[in-house]
Amino acid sequence: MKKMLVKILVKSIIVGSIIIVLLYIYQGWNTYVGLLYYQFNYNKGAISAFEKAIKYNHKDAYALTYLAKIYQQGGDYDKAIKKYKELISLFPDNVNAHYDLAFTYREKKLYYKAIEELNNVMKMDPEHPYANYDIGFIYRDMGEIDKAIAAYKEATRVNPKCDYAYYDLGFIYKERGEIDKAIEAFEGATKANRK
Repeated sequence: MKKMLVKILVKSIIVGSIIIVLLYIYQGWNTYVGLLYYQFNYNKGAISAFEKAIKYNHKDAYALTYLAKIYQQGGDYDKAIKKYKELISLFPDNVNAHYDLAFTYREKKLYYKAIEELNNVMKMDPEHPYANYDIGFIYRDMGEIDKAIAAYKEATRVNPKCDYAYYDLGFIYKERGEIDKAIEAFEGATKANRK
């Protein structure tokens, strides 16, 4: 009788382990299917698959990231912001999540929130190649040209290959009638393109 109970217990453990492994694979499967749907621009299917993945594993960074991207690309900025915030609450050091949240804020014209997130990006990654450029872009949209110039200059310091920061500087200087500075900035863009 004791041997039979041990056999039943061992079989139960094996079957239970197999079920756990299959559930784990199934959870990952939803993320994989979501990624496939996303690659083929079938967003409705991707959203469904990613939502299922999150239902099984609320810490699925891929599912949260791609859901946010789909919502952002579809212009549903509120849902995108919500998903990026969920992702950041789980992974506060995720530089890309902060950067993408900033981009979403910028698209929604929540400029100060975008700048705040970009500052978070630079705290985590002081050499981030695009954060300063984006801050300059936002300040330019806001009409704060001196702040835009400072941010663009910092962008070219951090990332000398950031040709669009040089271009934007050139256009600002041209608009201000500062032709020598504009030429210098445009030459910087040309040099950055060669690097």
